[in-house]
Order: sequence, then C-alpha cells, then structure tokens
Amino acid sequence: MANFLTSEEFIKRYDSRRIRELLSDTGAPVAEGDLATNENLLAILGEATEMILSACQVGEEYSELELQTLADSETSGFLIRRLCADLGYSLLVARRCTSSDQLNKQAPQWQFANVQLQQIRDGYLLFPRIGDGAHEDAGNPRTANLQTQVTTPDPNCSWSSQVNRALIPSSPLTNPFGCC
Repeated sequence: MANFLTSEEFIKRYDSRRIRELLSDTGAPVAEGDLATNENLLAILGEATEMILSACQVGEEYSELELQTLADSETSGFLIRRLCADLGYSLLVARRCTSSDQLNKQAPQWQFANVQLQQIRDGYLLFPRIGDGAHEDAGNPRTANLQTQVTTPDPNCSWSSQVNRALIPSSPLTNPFGCC
C-alpha cells in the first residue's frame, strides 16, 4: 500500500522552503522539483504512515484498507492526511537531532499528533467517513463498562485505582502494566 500522504500533499501543509532546508545534508536547500522523488522525504512519510498504522493495530478500530481508502479520497480523509503531515514534519525536524525542547518549538503540532496517536491506540474512533457508516461514532469517546465489578481487593492497590482500572481502562490514572 501507499503512504497516507504524498510529497505534493505534504508541501500543501508545510512550507516547502523549510522542508527543502531540513532535507538537505549539504547546507543548500534541496531543489523544489526534487521533493517528489526525494528518498529521505518518502522514507519519512512512510514512517509517519506506519506510526498511524501501528496505533490502529493496537486500537483495533480500523483496517489498513479503510485508512488507505480514506487517505486516498479527494472528498474526505483530511484528518488522516493532517496527522500524517504533522508526524512527518516532526520526524523531519528530528532528523537534525534536535532536543525535545527544540522539537516542540519547531514542530508544535508534534504534541497534538502524539495525543491523536494515543487516542487511536486507546480505541477512540477519530476518523469519520469510513466505509458504509461502520464508524459513524468516530470522534465520540467510549463509555465505561458498568457491568464490571471489583470484588477482590489487591493489597498493593488503592480501592480507587482498582475502580479506575475496571471502569475506565484507558484512564490516565490507570497503569497498563500493573495495578498502581
């Protein structure tokens, strides 16, 4: 399958002058016409695509085919292409071995993109307009399972931690590697 974003779509979202500077290893910006075939840019867009796919495999809400169809659509798929662009740009900035502070300054959408990836991993339905309405609730948070009961206390955990784990498994107060 193809990347979720082409280099032509990428430069619609980020300044091509800055992209050409960041892609250069010589100090002189990469030529404008070379962006479509630039191996570094294509690899970065591939990495961004796979970051999204990896999160979707954990979240188990979207298939690769659904996402590729959405990304290829001319009338929808704007969110997945934006996410891919934001991830790609941050990877491009990080290519210069910048510190996390500099990365946050030069690619401020990096943090938002990471939040979106985490939401996808947690199983939130972010991408609307997929398929035949199978994801009509995209963007809506999941509800807690109130059928779960916590009856056996874990001596290493507080009561509230156990309840959070049972009712809201994706809560930031819940440690996925253990109880507390």
